[in-house]
Amino acid sequence: KQGFTMESLNTLLKRNWDPVLSSINQQKLKKLPDNPLLLLISNAPSSSLNPMALKRNKFWQHQLSGMGKVIHIAPVSNTSSMSIASYVENMITTTRSKILEVKGHFPGRPLILIGWHIGALVATHVALMEFVQGVVCLGFPTMGIYGNR
Repeated sequence: KQGFTMESLNTLLKRNWDPVLSSINQQKLKKLPDNPLLLLISNAPSSSLNPMALKRNKFWQHQLSGMGKVIHIAPVSNTSSMSIASYVENMITTTRSKILEVKGHFPGRPLILIGWHIGALVATHVALMEFVQGVVCLGFPTMGIYGNR
């Protein structure tokens, strides 16, 4: 009779289990036409993300960097005690100011906003206020601060 310890179980769980992941990592993504700027909007304060989410975000940022210049947009103020509504407003303001800054530094380059969950909500909202060439929403939330959408 063999017994498993928590340590051996944790070691097993830390291994990559996705059979497709290794083939995805080997493929080099092509650059997008017109060399766009990919503005990656944070989906939550980095302090509230679990280690798996941080690893996933890093992976996506690395993958997207093969397609264009990635600019990560993170909240500027202390978000640990903010409500979700305040966080979203903070991210909208931060994203709009980053767009204006980027347009000044890289005039004529297309801008694409990319967001996950709350970041997708921020991306669509900002796209209504600022001119961007594209919006990519992954995991768009169906429930907002005022209930179902």
